[in-house]
Parts: sequence; structure tokens; C-alpha cells
Amino acid sequence: RVTPILKDDFIKLWNHELSYIESPSKDLSEGSDFAFKASGGVPFYGKTIGNYWVSNNVKPTFNILQSHFNEILNSLELEQRDVLNSLIKSPVAVRESENILELKANGIILKKNNLYEHSITFLKEYLLSIYAQAPKKVSDLPISFGLTDEITNYISNINKTCFNKGKAFIFDVLNEDESLYRDLRIPVQDRNQVVQFACSLYRILYEKTKENNLSKAKLPNKIANGEFVALVDIMRHTLGKGHLIEKFQMKKYQMTPGEMYKKLLGNEKEPMNSEEFSKIQIETLKLFLVELKKLKTIVDI
Repeated sequence: RVTPILKDDFIKLWNHELSYIESPSKDLSEGSDFAFKASGGVPFYGKTIGNYWVSNNVKPTFNILQSHFNEILNSLELEQRDVLNSLIKSPVAVRESENILELKANGIILKKNNLYEHSITFLKEYLLSIYAQAPKKVSDLPISFGLTDEITNYISNINKTCFNKGKAFIFDVLNEDESLYRDLRIPVQDRNQVVQFACSLYRILYEKTKENNLSKAKLPNKIANGEFVALVDIMRHTLGKGHLIEKFQMKKYQMTPGEMYKKLLGNEKEPMNSEEFSKIQIETLKLFLVELKKLKTIVDI
């Protein structure tokens, strides 16, 4: 909850803070309207903007509140994040579910003439910086795009090899394959996205290769009992909503959350920022590709 205040009250607050400053600049004195829109009328954000402006004599950008916005985004449901993204370009009509009304009550979005829009300009600009349109040059595409393309190609080739040898597919074809691979492909920036990534990866590795499905080939023991399968299993339970690790029954040779983070991040601490969440995605995709290359070699024999 970011608890905004009315514009008139915000301006009074801004002018009150200015009264403590000797000879404030003209831009700062006239900056209440900018600060109100940038902060969404949230007093703490307004004071942070003003303090930076005074200390650096430069009008601030969204970067000064990035850590606070990360905290907000990490606490949101996926539906709430989707709505914030849909409001980036222009106000839109939104179905008023419980999640949407919660965003409104918490001061993150506001409703005008039956249309919802962002209430905090700096948060909107931050989201724009995250979800900027990907460059058209293949060489400039996110690393996750290329890795996921390689992964899907290997899965397709493995299944094709199995078919040519008269064997059942190792990776079953699911109706939601497109969305599952999209979750692997989209660059991860926060906890909610890495949770979705982990769940989709789990489905690809486990749901598409279930051992109790007699129409489907099993993963070879070398792969099924390997480190990567254990990593994907513990990743879903550790990063899943509500920390599924509480319900997870640790097996004798199961990987621990600390071991997983050590493997992916180089230390056993939980990820805290966008760089670490992104690294989890990229390192996991690289490991998945290594396993698929091993699997391709096995089915080729």
C-alpha cells in the first residue's frame, strides 16, 4: 500500500518542505506538479524526489525509486502485473476483479471515466524501461530468446529421431506448449516472472515426460536421475507461490534450495534483484540445453 494523498495536500507538503531550504531554485519551487505526477501523490515518494533534486540540483528520473517499485512488483499477483503492463500505452477499461480493485485501493492505479490508468508516472516509466520493444536485429535479441529457440529445436529433433526409430516421443505435445515455451523465452526481471518460468520449465520436463504414461518414452536414467532434473524440481518448490518448499518431501539425493542457488548464482542466498532473477533464468536455460544435447546423443545411438 503506497497511500497517496490529494493534490492540494501534496502541494502543501511540497511547499512546507521547501520552506526549510534557503533560496530554492525556480525549477524546484515550481516542481510540485511534476513531483505529484511522478510520485502519484505518495508523500514518501514525493520527499524522495525532492531530496534528490535538492542534493544533486538535477530533476530526478524513475531510477531513484526503482528499488521501491521492485518491492511493489514482487508482491503483486500475475493478473495485477498484466494489468499494469496493459496500461502502459494508454488508459483502458479493465474487468474489476478482486486483484484490480486491490491495485486501486492501494493507490497503484486510478479510475477516470470508467478507464483505468497508472497513478504513479515514475512506476509507468520504470515498466516501460523493462518491457521496451525488443530490437529487431537478431544479434540484439535477449539471450533467453536464442537459448529457448535452441531448446525447442533440440526437443523437436529428439522427438523426430524417436519417431524415425519407431519409438514413442520422449516429450509429449501439449496444447499449452506455446505458452510454456513463451515463459522460458520472455526475459525474467522479478520474482513473479521467475516463478512462472520455474513452473513452465517443470511442466516441460515433468508433465511432457511422465513415466506413468505408457504412450510416452521415459527419460533415460542418466537424465532422469541427473542433477538438472533435481534442480528443476527444487526450483519450482522453492520459488513457487506460497513457497511450496514447506510441502516438499526432501529425498536422500534431492538438491537443497541453497545448492540450487549456489549452482545458478554462485552463492546460497535467495535472489533479491532483477540481475539475480535474470541470471537464474539464463543459467537454467544453459543447463537445460546441455541436458538436451546429452539426451540427443543417447537417442541417436
